[in-house]
Amino acid sequence: MASGVFEAVSSGSPILNVSKRLISTIRGRVGGTPEFSCGGANENAIGGRISASWPAFCQFLDPGNEGIVAINTIPYSSGTSVKVFPSATGPNNVCTSGSFTLTNAPLDIPISWEIIQGANLFSGSTSGSGKTATLNVLNQSVYGSARIRFTIQAMCGVKQYIKNFTVGKPNTTAGINGGTLVYSGSQVVYSISPVSGATSYNWQLPSGW
Repeated sequence: MASGVFEAVSSGSPILNVSKRLISTIRGRVGGTPEFSCGGANENAIGGRISASWPAFCQFLDPGNEGIVAINTIPYSSGTSVKVFPSATGPNNVCTSGSFTLTNAPLDIPISWEIIQGANLFSGSTSGSGKTATLNVLNQSVYGSARIRFTIQAMCGVKQYIKNFTVGKPNTTAGINGGTLVYSGSQVVYSISPVSGATSYNWQLPSGW
């Protein structure tokens, strides 16, 4: 609010951010301010982050305990609200180091993370607190699957979000499949078996062929 005052008896009313999401509720005016005073262009008021009060509000805003952290307001044309959920995001393959984040993480609520599969593939810490985790691969020779889990502790219960990914260089294929004889004017197809963790494949003929 750039200027103005909250209307009297407006405690509990919502405050929306620029994305039209509920971020706070009005508690009341600062102590000492007359109940119905409009003495100036601006008067201080007290509000509280909705996230800080979520353990109490979630029973009303998330009665199904789906893990909702925000609800977009309803556009006039659509008539349907959009629920906002956290999710664990990050790279699908980590070669040397990588960062993972719990997107749409609620403010002011404890968040922890832990590698629940493949902890032996990393150096340094494999657990911690906060919405972001940075992991360092043990060395260039390791390879395997890993899983990171983010846990939110106070949303009408515990909620967990998991991201699967691979670590290290993909295992090389055992060989190339295809014919051993190529006749002039004919077509021969060569292939390899899928490599776990590979995102692209390149091929080339040896020099002189």
